[in-house]
Amino acid sequence: MKKHIVALTSLAVTSCAFAWDGSGPSDTDLQSVDENGVITQGAYAGDSGLLLTGSQGSGIFAAKTGTAKSVWLKLGALTSSGNDGLFAGANGADVGTTNLEISGAATNINGNVFGGGLNGNVNGDTHVSMTGGLLKDRLFGGGESGATVTGDTHVSVSGGSFSAGALYGGGYAARSGSTVSGNTNIAISGAAQFGSVLDLSMYGMGTFVTTANIYGGGLADELAPNGVSSVGGSTSVAVNGGTIYGDVYGGGQDGQNGGGKSTVGQNTNVTVNGNTTIGYMSGDTLYGGNVFGGGQSWSSSLSSTENGVQKTGGGTQVLGSSNVTVDGGSILGSVYGGGVGSNIYAAGQTGGASEVKGGARVVVNGGTVQGNIYGGGLSGDFLEYDTATTPGTPIVVQAGAGGAAEVKGSVDILVSGGTIKGDIYSGGSGKNATVSGKATVSFVGEGANLAFSGTVYANGENGGVVLGEKSVRFGDGQTAFTGTFEGTIADGFDTLEVSAQSAVVFAQAFNVDTLVIDYSQAASPLARGAASAQASGATVELAEGTTFSTLEILSDFALSKGDTVSLGDVFGGSLSIVMYNLGLSDDSLKIVDNAGNAYALEVSGDGTVTVSDVTPVPEPAACALILGALALAAGRRRK
Repeated sequence: MKKHIVALTSLAVTSCAFAWDGSGPSDTDLQSVDENGVITQGAYAGDSGLLLTGSQGSGIFAAKTGTAKSVWLKLGALTSSGNDGLFAGANGADVGTTNLEISGAATNINGNVFGGGLNGNVNGDTHVSMTGGLLKDRLFGGGESGATVTGDTHVSVSGGSFSAGALYGGGYAARSGSTVSGNTNIAISGAAQFGSVLDLSMYGMGTFVTTANIYGGGLADELAPNGVSSVGGSTSVAVNGGTIYGDVYGGGQDGQNGGGKSTVGQNTNVTVNGNTTIGYMSGDTLYGGNVFGGGQSWSSSLSSTENGVQKTGGGTQVLGSSNVTVDGGSILGSVYGGGVGSNIYAAGQTGGASEVKGGARVVVNGGTVQGNIYGGGLSGDFLEYDTATTPGTPIVVQAGAGGAAEVKGSVDILVSGGTIKGDIYSGGSGKNATVSGKATVSFVGEGANLAFSGTVYANGENGGVVLGEKSVRFGDGQTAFTGTFEGTIADGFDTLEVSAQSAVVFAQAFNVDTLVIDYSQAASPLARGAASAQASGATVELAEGTTFSTLEILSDFALSKGDTVSLGDVFGGSLSIVMYNLGLSDDSLKIVDNAGNAYALEVSGDGTVTVSDVTPVPEPAACALILGALALAAGRRRK
């Protein structure tokens, strides 16, 4: 059985306009710092800048006071052994825009690195560019503990590697809150690598994988149980290259042990494209490999009490909507529109929830997804540690019974191409994964561009639910679907709709309450007399065994008595399947115009439908007279 490890460290990267392009100070203009952290040379243009090389400690700040208008921190051929952090901003003071470059194959940094300051503000934007070097801990676009970035953060990683740790577009709420007032932007490209793999199988010791995640938001640590790491605007994570041995999140991460909360004030946006690989497979175990539109809650563990009071998870929130687009690349795990709820380790414990207040949208245009597509999120598990046979190894007591993963709005999944090896779920995964609104799964474009033979589900997996209406569409009203659909539509959808100009051949049978066919035309009523209106209406070939309760045909014009439509023109060789289903109920067929009116109809045995009443009937119960061959089928009932 394949095992999947969700990475508990994370890395976030978004589109970034900043690059160290020579417009900043030269190396000789920057302040030089000796191994004791003492500045030995002047400043750049009256502002502040540092060039760090050689062996340094940590707790270094590019700006000593709050007088700097812009700050430059360049890390080249630097070895840093401390854990107190390197800051492009100041300690307890305000600065202007900050600029940080990390480069050089010899650069090796142990501690956290920040585009902002510590307990001080950046009154502008932060810019971080990494083209080389090795980071062993976390990189933040923002600052730490009481630090605010009043503008946007920009992080670009096109080279170098993270041996562990994570990348965050936001800041770090370690002992108090951290804020980015604007947007966060992360861009990953080139040969960037997150996480590390040590293969010792030749020595009989197996393979050791260290994950590193990417987060569009910030981190709220367990040391700040009331602290919030907030992004006031939206997050953007654009992965256009590189290798990521971990997961990618549009939102942020809360802390372990009932830590603070990580929030995004507007929307999250994650895009995967290019020659990128997300995840690492070692034997039957997948490390990371998932893409989430929301954030990751980690806040619950065995030591979750303080002063005798059990702490509850802080959780993550996206106050707007989440958006994930896959245009290329290879995703070894699954894609989720929502986020991840935390695991719990004791009955009655409350895990941290991952919440998207608005809707969630997942678009797959290309690339390869080895796992599944979920419109919702992934709820945490109820785990216990085995202290007898395998000490320290968690055992799943109840999957999905941990922290909730919620999408409060509606879910929209749009698929136009690529390869999906698994299934498609309208909802999320786990007992506590909920979509409160409706869910729509749409397929558009050429069927030949899509490699998918799995199943499309109306709800979630492992108990995940969609509370609203559930529908699947072929064509979305703007782009038609043409070709053969090889997948299976599972029971549970309220409607299946085929849009105008779509031509769909269903390879598998399905069962749906309402089958909707858009027979609209651009310039004339549905039909006049015996004339066909098939110039732009949908065509459908159904598989044997397909069943529906109601067939609804859409017209973009009001109809007149005598107008006709040929069901044979719409359904071709599968007309007999349609006629059989229509014979099961007197109210199984209706035509609806663009004003929502239905009409009294007569249906002949050859599939010709005639409008028999010139007065629109506003109620959905249109009377259908089944004649000829339908009369023989009237006594038959669906099995």
